[in-house]
Amino acid sequence: MKVERLPFIMKNLIRYKTVMKFDEWDKGFDVLRGIEFKEGVYKNGPLFFSMVDEENEPKYKTFEFFMPISYPVDGEQNEFLDFVDEIEISDTLMMRQADNEADFSSVRNKLEKIAEEHKYQLSNKSFCVCTDIYGEIIIDVYIPIESGEKND
Repeated sequence: MKVERLPFIMKNLIRYKTVMKFDEWDKGFDVLRGIEFKEGVYKNGPLFFSMVDEENEPKYKTFEFFMPISYPVDGEQNEFLDFVDEIEISDTLMMRQADNEADFSSVRNKLEKIAEEHKYQLSNKSFCVCTDIYGEIIIDVYIPIESGEKND
C-alpha cells in the first residue's frame, strides 16, 4: 500500500453536482460523457469526482463529477452543471486504490488511520480520480489534509 502526501490541482473543469446512492457513482460520468458528445467539448484528462456523506442518509452521498477540458467555456450554467476554473488543494493524502483495496471505504479508513498516526486532520470530502489505462480503470483517492505538520 503506497500512500503519498501530494497536492491536487485540476484546471478547466465541467462540474455536474448531484446526490445519489454511493453504489451508483458511475452514473455521474454518463452525464459528463453525454455533455461531451452533445456540446462538442472533449476531455483532456481523467474524469474524477468528489464525495461527501449526506447528513442523516447513510446510503446517499453528495457528489461532484468533473471533466477536465482544454479551455474555459461560457454557456448555460445551473444548480447541477457549471464550469470551475481550478481546484487547487495544496496538501492531500493519496492512495492508489488499485493496490488491492476492496472499495472506497476501505481506502478512506486506511488513510484516516495514517492521518491519526501523524496527527493530521482530514477533510470529510474525498476526491477519486479514475484513469482508464488500456481498458482498466485505476482509481486514485485523494483526501485533503485540513491541518497537520508539513514535514511528517
